[in-house]
Parts: sequence; structure tokens; C-alpha cells
Amino acid sequence: MDIGSKDKLITAICTICADGTKLSPFIIYPGIRHTSTIEESISIAEKIIGMDIGISKSESGWTNDAIAVKWLEKIFIPAVATRNKPVILFLDGHHSHVTLEFLDKAEAMGVFIHFFPSHTTHLLQPLDVAVFGPFKVKLGHLIENILQERAPNGVITKDDFPVPFAHAFVQAFGYTNIVNGFYTTGTIYSGNQVYMDTNDKIRYLAIQCSGNT
Repeated sequence: MDIGSKDKLITAICTICADGTKLSPFIIYPGIRHTSTIEESISIAEKIIGMDIGISKSESGWTNDAIAVKWLEKIFIPAVATRNKPVILFLDGHHSHVTLEFLDKAEAMGVFIHFFPSHTTHLLQPLDVAVFGPFKVKLGHLIENILQERAPNGVITKDDFPVPFAHAFVQAFGYTNIVNGFYTTGTIYSGNQVYMDTNDKIRYLAIQCSGNT
């Protein structure tokens, strides 16, 4: 998910699981440092969603190889540490997901990674199919309301972002949307088992998770 102009990009890495749960979001800001105002906004947002929010930064505001490893270490691995193994993580083919460091750390923790074929996430990625749509609609409405309140010369800054993000996250990342995303894309969860609805009826004895940005 990208918010802002090309030179003012904010990225959020979001992860959902086939049992209807979600992991802590991970927000990447542009720039070389985080302001105290951003940290205050993150604290408010964490109270809204009821979970921690990971935060990082890059020059562009986009993810990179180091940030992907940080997300894996700080968000994903701790969240699945107590789950049945193996865990299957579905990702797109972004270069940050295919580094040796990323793949080795995942394998060491019993995490198997499956990559969506190119140009198929709109059909196969549960987040794209059932969650990001309502999320972006809600977020757009919230941001529009802020701009109207600050009219005629109102702007929304990166300091403002976490709070409307959190409200939209709570509404869109609910159990029903998440489960529908996996079901619609051909994955059915039942009793700690995940079934892929393919010709071979592949059976995975783990909770499948799907991450995207």
C-alpha cells in the first residue's frame, strides 16, 4: 500500500492469516529520522488497533532488502513462533523477498515461502482480493475528511497518517474479510489445517499467512 506522491511515499506491509487473524502492520516512512510527532501518532494508532505497529524508514519510503529482513525478524517470526509448523508464507516476487538472508532466516524458523506468479496478485493474493479494497476506500474517506476540515489550504502530512490508517485497518482487516480473501482465492482453513483448492487438493498441515505491501 502506497500513500503520497512519488517523493513523499509511505508504505505499509500488512499480513493476514487463513484462520482470520492478522499480524501487526509495519509502516515505512521516507527520510532519515522519525519525528516525535510521528512516534506520538504511532502510539495513538496502536491503541486504536490494539496491537503494536512496526516502524522503519528508507530514503524513498519504499521497502528494501534490509527492511524486509527487519519485518521478518520483528513482525512475522515472533508472531508465528508458537504456531504449528511448517508455516507457509505467500509473497509477491519483490526482490527484497528473494535475498539469501531473507530466505535463510525463514527456512531456519520452519517457514516455507511460496511466490505468486508475476501479475497474478489481483487474482491470487487474499489481501488484494478482499481486504485492500475496503481498506483503501475507508482510508480515502478519512483523509478527505481531514482535508475538508483544514480547507481551503489544508494538507495531510506523514505525521497525520498513522491515526486514519489505524481506523481503516480496524474496519477492513476483520475476520470476515480476511477469511473471504483466502476462500475466494482457493484456500480453505479448517481445524489448524489449510487446504489449497487445486486439482491435486494439496494439503498443508499449517496455518498459511499472506503478506503484501
